Amino acid sequence: MRFLPVLCLGLLAACPAQEDMVSFVAEGSPLADGTSTAEVRLTVTSASGAPREGSAVRFEVPSPGALSEGEVLTDAAGVASTRVSSTQPGTLTVTATLEDETYTVDVSFHAPHQQQQASALRFEAQPAEVRVYPNAVLRDASLQAIRVTVRDGEGRVVTSSSAQVSIAVESCGAALHSSSLSALAAQDGTASFGGLALGSTGTGCRLRASSTGLAAAVSEPFDVVP
Repeated sequence: MRFLPVLCLGLLAACPAQEDMVSFVAEGSPLADGTSTAEVRLTVTSASGAPREGSAVRFEVPSPGALSEGEVLTDAAGVASTRVSSTQPGTLTVTATLEDETYTVDVSFHAPHQQQQASALRFEAQPAEVRVYPNAVLRDASLQAIRVTVRDGEGRVVTSSSAQVSIAVESCGAALHSSSLSALAAQDGTASFGGLALGSTGTGCRLRASSTGLAAAVSEPFDVVP
């Protein structure tokens, strides 16, 4: 994506439009069994950082790959996502088309040899400073992105896992608001907590993710402010 190195002071008859910022990523280490999947996610924001909602994105993948959805609109967070599977080991390139621009990301599929054994949890996104509920909306931006993955002994995502993952606050006086969904089952080895909110302030707080039989994960510290 190119950015125009132009300082627009409003003194000209027309200022050049700034381009959107786009990221395209893949998550997961799927097996090539036709059912295990990786998520591919395209995020669109304006030059000022505002999410672009309602943009049409077309996903494509070559055979033997398959997509859960081919045509997706970006949501309120500016994100359009789909899941990709394959029946053969190897790397497939997923293409996303947004208006006249094309983006690609590679997804590697592994031979379904032995069953992966889940051993630990890991935070894939860390919380930043947040405001206490209800001074901030329920889906605070830094809490909406919290994802916890189930990993095996070699650090790979166990995409077959649907382990029940719980989230709690520790190391400070803050606590999750009663409206928060603090426990859910992982999907393809990933638990995404999109509705967390903090009901009281605190300094040096940490989120703790736990699941029966797995090593817990603890987030980086963050503050909850009024």
